[in-house]
Amino acid sequence: MFPVVQRSESKVVDAVAYCLKVKIPNPLEHGLYDVLTRCELAVERMLANRSLSSSKYYRDLVPCVVSKSLIAKYQKNPKCHQVKNLVIPVCGDKGKQIKLVTGGIRIPALFKKEVLPVQWPREISGQVRSIELFRREGEWFGSICYNTAKDPPLSCDGVIGVDRNSVGNIAVLADPQTGVVRKLGICPARTKFVFQRRRKNLTVRVRPACSRNCTANNGAE
Repeated sequence: MFPVVQRSESKVVDAVAYCLKVKIPNPLEHGLYDVLTRCELAVERMLANRSLSSSKYYRDLVPCVVSKSLIAKYQKNPKCHQVKNLVIPVCGDKGKQIKLVTGGIRIPALFKKEVLPVQWPREISGQVRSIELFRREGEWFGSICYNTAKDPPLSCDGVIGVDRNSVGNIAVLADPQTGVVRKLGICPARTKFVFQRRRKNLTVRVRPACSRNCTANNGAE
């Protein structure tokens, strides 16, 4: 999510943009294959001649609203020279191209009067901004971007600092308001002492065995 800026007044409004991914139903998938093929031809023409930056040059391939979105997404990007995972973008145009209906949205340029079912996790503020349709692993999905109300700021009563050592064995919690410091986890100092003592005992046990073997070898000679 990110804040929404009004271009006319150049100020941040009390709303954020929210993106939602939905699965395209099977009855609506059939027409998208043909649209995707025609979008590929249109994008090839756009990248071959970037001076053709009007939707009238691609009217024979894709609808006007789709060609405008393709121009904004691919042709006007100077770093874009080849497209591998092509998407079908559609701009909402303030509710003219993406219409809100009961149970979902309608995109007349692609689905005519068919309704794309959508369950909104957050309440919509205004209209749908845009949608991008794409095919991944044999299935069609739609990425919907819309405005939603901004969450109220959280009230914070205090702060707790957390510090963790490199091995992750202990965490230190500190409360600046009260000055209380707590340590959670095992004591690394005790663990270090135990391992040092184990190494020392192993060294003591190995040395006499080595000396006895050396003495036996000298006697055999």
